[in-house]
Amino acid sequence: MHEQSIETQLGKRRHDAARYRGDGQLRKFREYKSGERLNYETLGQLAKDWDVLKNNPGTEGVWLIGARTWIDPAVRKQMERMQREFGERFRVERLSRQQMAEAKRLGRELERERESGQMELFSAKKLREQQRERDRKRADEERERTREHAARAEKQRAEERERAQRLERQAAIEERERKLRAQLPGASDDVVRALARSGPLPNEANRAQRDAAERTMRAGREAQQQRDRDRGRDGRGRGD
Repeated sequence: MHEQSIETQLGKRRHDAARYRGDGQLRKFREYKSGERLNYETLGQLAKDWDVLKNNPGTEGVWLIGARTWIDPAVRKQMERMQREFGERFRVERLSRQQMAEAKRLGRELERERESGQMELFSAKKLREQQRERDRKRADEERERTREHAARAEKQRAEERERAQRLERQAAIEERERKLRAQLPGASDDVVRALARSGPLPNEANRAQRDAAERTMRAGREAQQQRDRDRGRDGRGRGD
């Protein structure tokens, strides 16, 4: 609790100490009166406190008055009226000089503890927010790493599939070349390679492809025979 002000229908009321709830509503107020006398000027403060208590049902107040402080009868009468009206919500206590000093000291300590508690609460709240922010960033980074890992894994699988397909195709081509050379002994290497890469091998189940391969073989043999004849003629001509 510390000196605070609150608006009333009679104007602003400043208490020596006040405590508010989390929603901003005044919860408690305290007034210290240790001077020589309480006179008519005090009636204005009491009137504002009446307004505060009437319009804030959850508010409590206490006036701590020095034992040697003289109280004007009108002021005393107003205090008694407020005690009847608000019961335990408005109290008046007379304190010795020592008790008054102790009450003020305790009030200051409670205020420091309250402020410290608020700071600790604020710090704890701030730390929780910072931790949540770190957790969010960590989760985002983890999701990003997971996506990158999945992308790399997919790329690697695609490369492996492509490599396996190339090896499989190369093996199939080599197998085709071997079979074609066995079936087409007169065909040139270029023809065999071209046939091996052009489609399925000739077999009994595919007559058209077998016939095409045979025609290619015959054409190859005929071309080779023609080259041999040409070389023979050239040799005879040079000999004459």
